Amino acid sequence: MGTSTDRDRDRDRDRERERHGATAQLTRHGFALTSSLPPTYQLAIEDTPFELTILDDHGPRDHDCDSALTPPTWFSVTLTASTKKRYLYLVQKETDTGLVVLVLLFDRATANADTNGLRLPPSGAWLRAVVNGAVYVLASDLVLNRKSITAWIGGHEPPTTPAKPPYT
Repeated sequence: MGTSTDRDRDRDRDRERERHGATAQLTRHGFALTSSLPPTYQLAIEDTPFELTILDDHGPRDHDCDSALTPPTWFSVTLTASTKKRYLYLVQKETDTGLVVLVLLFDRATANADTNGLRLPPSGAWLRAVVNGAVYVLASDLVLNRKSITAWIGGHEPPTTPAKPPYT
């Protein structure tokens, strides 16, 4: 019998297939490539495989990249495959609401030619989980807006509100 994470992932994939049709093309994380994105965006964005490391009281340790992180978890990701795409987007999708949060945008024009093994953020730095949800890394040659990222992942945008300080 699979873990609850496996069941949750399968349930989410089934929901995406129901929303977008049984023949919808799904990415590695179960994102449905929808017609809500222009064709250029569908071709320009790719789901990038990675390993997730969290920092806790006992030091850094590996973590299942498909399971949700909760605030105030400190984490980093390491790409496990090369990409030729220029921009890397590290996003988190809230489990309960589907809210998509952009955690980091990395312009790899400043990085080595080979992105396999690239750590985000760079060595010595850590990111903090903003919402309770899974982390994803997307790669694109285009500068993506929130609407494009949200359409790709299948979440939703938050209502427009004045900027507030980050969670502590």
